[in-house]
Amino acid sequence: MWNRQRTDRDLADPADVSLGHKSVQRWNLPDGWVISRTPAHPAPVSEADFIAAQDISAARGPTPDNGLAAPPRRRYLLAGLLICGGCGRRMESAWSNGKPAYRCRHGSTTASRRVPGQLKNAYIREDRMLPQLAALHLRFTEPAAGQRRRRTRRRAAVRYQIR
Repeated sequence: MWNRQRTDRDLADPADVSLGHKSVQRWNLPDGWVISRTPAHPAPVSEADFIAAQDISAARGPTPDNGLAAPPRRRYLLAGLLICGGCGRRMESAWSNGKPAYRCRHGSTTASRRVPGQLKNAYIREDRMLPQLAALHLRFTEPAAGQRRRRTRRRAAVRYQIR
C-alpha cells in the first residue's frame, strides 16, 4: 500500500510567523491510496483477522499510562549545579531507569586521556540526592565551630571569633 499519508508544512505558530514551519503528517482519502495488485509477500494474518484485531484494539481505547514511559518533558532539578568529586567536572543530566540522574564520564567525552586508576563513570540518581540537600545546606551555611554571628546596625550578619 502506498500514499496513505502525506507530509504537509504548517506554520509552527500562526500568530508568530517568525517561528517558521513544522512538518505534519496527514491522512489522504482512501480513494487516493495505491494498493498493489500482487502482494510483495504472503500476509502473516488474513484480512478478516486483521480487521477483527483492529476493532478490538479500538474498542479498548488508548493505553493507560502505567508510569513506565518517560514523561513528555524531562525535568532535572539540579542541572548545572553538581560537580564531580572525582575529576572536578560539571556533571551532566541523564535519564536512568525512568528517573532523572546525573553522570560524569571522567574525560571520556574529551580528547584528554583518563588518569590511570580513575573511576570510569560516576552516576547518581536525583531521588537519592534530594533528601541530602537540607543537611548539606545546613553544613555550608551554619557558623563554623568557634564562631558566632552578631547583627550590625545595617542588619548584616557578621561572624567574629570567640576568644
